[in-house]
Amino acid sequence: MPTFSVKLNSPAHEMAREEILKQVPFLSQDVRSAYFDDSGQNIVFEAPEDQGARIGADVLALAQRIQRALRNLQRKVLVRTPEVDSPHFADAPDFSGVHFLGTGQVALEAVPLQLFRYFDRVFESFGDPWKAKPLLTPTLISDRVLALCDYFRSFPQYVTFASHLREEVDVIDKFRARHETAPAIDDGALADMARPEACLSPAVCYHV
Repeated sequence: MPTFSVKLNSPAHEMAREEILKQVPFLSQDVRSAYFDDSGQNIVFEAPEDQGARIGADVLALAQRIQRALRNLQRKVLVRTPEVDSPHFADAPDFSGVHFLGTGQVALEAVPLQLFRYFDRVFESFGDPWKAKPLLTPTLISDRVLALCDYFRSFPQYVTFASHLREEVDVIDKFRARHETAPAIDDGALADMARPEACLSPAVCYHV
């Protein structure tokens, strides 16, 4: 796809750049590979030729809005190790214990699983000085709780809804018939769903 560049009125500071790049992909499903150049003033992205100008205008408006909102926000670094400035990654990492099952989905075994459990124990130990008690929360959370937390207004782009087929035998039978040999859910499935009353929990804090 063609590459486009948008120049901001002034360079974006580090935290603004991070937030802008997190939100640019939600401007259009066709935008790809957005990044800032070294100056911090130009945003480069890929998009279809006939949509580049429109997406560029949206990118500029988004960036200006975030710059205004975060103009007085500064990151305070308490500790910075030398390794941060010159990170080293293995030339040929071993992914034999990592199984990619889908977008954002992995299964772990062997050393990667051991490493995951190690960090889990370390993070849990952070609460030891305060005698913190473990808490296990559900994978799902009520839509009403997220509404009370103002999540739908603040972060609607991150909501993942959990739904199910309406409790109607005709709907269920037709869905079953349509999907006897289908490789994936069809375009009519959304109309078969009941109103979502649960969402994938974004974080433990919302349960608490």
